[in-house]
Amino acid sequence: MPPDAPELEPADFVFDYIKDAPETLIRDAGDLDNKVVALFSAASVVLGLAAIGNVAGAMNPSHGVTALLVGAVLIYGGAATAALIHLWPVTLDRSLHADTLWSSSRANNKTTPEIKEFLLGSIEAAYAANKAVLECKAKTLAAVTVLTGLDVSVREVGNTHVACS
Repeated sequence: MPPDAPELEPADFVFDYIKDAPETLIRDAGDLDNKVVALFSAASVVLGLAAIGNVAGAMNPSHGVTALLVGAVLIYGGAATAALIHLWPVTLDRSLHADTLWSSSRANNKTTPEIKEFLLGSIEAAYAANKAVLECKAKTLAAVTVLTGLDVSVREVGNTHVACS
């Protein structure tokens, strides 16, 4: 900070630092949703191609291959369920008071420090609520990733068994 610049009050500094945090988390939630859609879509294509590869083995099925493919379908169902949970609509908190802040502040004779304190509390509460939602979305993204990887692996073992038979 230049020597002649006025020092920011702690509330000003904190407000400038965190004012965009809820909006950033909302963008992060959208990014996580896009990743799940892309991952599940790609996995579905791969699994569809794997199913086409099983057509040759379907003429001569073995119980082991059938069990692997049934297991793969069940795992894929788990991945689909995790993706559905992940993409289920959620409400993310925002700290927007543009329509009421000025009139409410004037009507209640609020001072600038009181308004800043209110906004800081609102932003903090929105961030905390959104953080919990994003942590849940991160877990379902991990579940979709692991389950689709496991599904592809099980199908590949089944395809390898068919090819070797």
